[in-house]
Amino acid sequence: MSNRIRLRKSVNRTSQKRAAGPLILEQLEDRLCPSNFEVIASGLDSPRGLTFGPDGQLYVAQGGPAANTLLTTSDPTVQQVPGPIGPYTGGYNSSIVRIDPSTGATTTVVKGLPSSQTSPASGNLVSGVASVQFIGNTLYGIEAGAGSSHGLLRSDSPVPRNPVYWDNTIFRVNPDGTVTMVADLSAFVKANPVAKPNADDFEPDGTWYSMVAVRGKLYAVEPNHGELDQITTDGQISRVLDFSAVYGHVVPTSVAYHGNFYVGNLGTFPINPHSEHIYQVTPSGQTQVAASGLTTVVGVAFDAQGRMYALESFTDSVSGFPDPTGQGKGDVVRINDDGSLTTIATGLTFPTAMTFGPDGNLYVSNNGFGVPDGLGEIVRINLSPDMNQLAQRPAVSEAIANRAIPFSPAPSSVSVLPSHLPPADSLQTLVGAEAAAVVDQLFTNLGAWLSSCTSVSGTLSESFNRGGVSSGTVAFNVGGIQVQGTEIFNLISSTTSSNGTNTNTGVRIIITEQGNLVLRDVSTFSNGQIAGTETILAGTGIFQGSAGETLSITGQLNADGTDTLTYSGCI
Repeated sequence: MSNRIRLRKSVNRTSQKRAAGPLILEQLEDRLCPSNFEVIASGLDSPRGLTFGPDGQLYVAQGGPAANTLLTTSDPTVQQVPGPIGPYTGGYNSSIVRIDPSTGATTTVVKGLPSSQTSPASGNLVSGVASVQFIGNTLYGIEAGAGSSHGLLRSDSPVPRNPVYWDNTIFRVNPDGTVTMVADLSAFVKANPVAKPNADDFEPDGTWYSMVAVRGKLYAVEPNHGELDQITTDGQISRVLDFSAVYGHVVPTSVAYHGNFYVGNLGTFPINPHSEHIYQVTPSGQTQVAASGLTTVVGVAFDAQGRMYALESFTDSVSGFPDPTGQGKGDVVRINDDGSLTTIATGLTFPTAMTFGPDGNLYVSNNGFGVPDGLGEIVRINLSPDMNQLAQRPAVSEAIANRAIPFSPAPSSVSVLPSHLPPADSLQTLVGAEAAAVVDQLFTNLGAWLSSCTSVSGTLSESFNRGGVSSGTVAFNVGGIQVQGTEIFNLISSTTSSNGTNTNTGVRIIITEQGNLVLRDVSTFSNGQIAGTETILAGTGIFQGSAGETLSITGQLNADGTDTLTYSGCI
């Protein structure tokens, strides 16, 4: 797939209008701010996947310039990519760079990594390192441009490798700038073919596109074969889902994790606008459609409020392929709870990936393919307007005074504000009734956002073991996501009042595939009835960031000595 899936499919094209935002501010945002991003770094070559490191810096994979010259066509044992995309030429021009998001300063982390490009007839489209992720303080990369089918028959890379390889791999970046292979992806796809490979769009080594790190493991998407795979840091690879077997050749590209995996699909060329999807995939491989009405999805991400965003590479072109008429037609949309789409940013040119930063803003690899060398850039989409700046805009400050609406800046602990608030610059154009409407909606939305949370409900059933320890099972609904797992409870103290009521204090650990919880339990027990609260001490996965929140519990002691608890609250 070198970001240029080229299969032909015959489908009925339908026109689907995006639902207008239900809020006044969303309507103003669509009308006044068709493009609200800023370039923070430029001069890149085919920027692809990107992620923030533990140091707060942005790490970006680069495919590299279209300067590859190595060929493997003289070796009859090498399976080539079918024309007109193949044959590929290979080289070692890919790299990973580190970008300071505040200054745009760019530093090379590792270079000389495998890269390749399609035939001149298909545009010399470049692939290399496709995505990067951290596990702890260790940086990992995934390759799309390596392998004998991509013109690389031997390893003559300028970067020392351990062991020597030339296949597509997941690799670890060492502190000295070398890389170490973790898993051989080319060997895996050759030994484990998907159920329904497509001969016209076949890549023998695969063209891996994105990956995500979840609880110490990496999960990667290969588009042309159509698969989501799990890779451990000791090199074990297993398939989570064969998309070809379930959905056919939909060309899955981007993956994000939010309790389950969410995988967007590019679709085949020529594009059929509004016909692509985002699929929900459970860790056990169950799948269903999570969002529809999308076009050429190359990125999926979730904000701090759990809302899902999609990056669309281009939504229209004369040919239906990524030709020059598709420039400036990439965008970012938010998927609303009712399935409608709200446009967040437009005017992007063949973007390839996106990620949320610690500041709550979106960072996008723009001009990511099909453009001349050196024109790649990273853009920031502002989703966190400064409330003080909003209040100081003349039209808004006048409306605040005229309508006697008190302005109170957001608490300092709030670093991410609602994305449906318009960027400050757009308010310069508002006057009169529009400004008044903005002010009313501004504070309504801010107040609702500050008080919003993700609902948690469910049950827990456990039996007493010994020594104050109990264990059992849980079944929760967390913001619409079904979570099941096991739990263990350790009783720390118990006191009995004069009326016979017991007050218990303990620690409960809940373990699920979607995330884990550690809770401090304070509850009372009287006449077989249980009531109390559990405070979250730590949470991972779907419960990440919930420390300090409190859940209410009620329940009863059953005749067989077990107890059943019901949870409610929000995080």
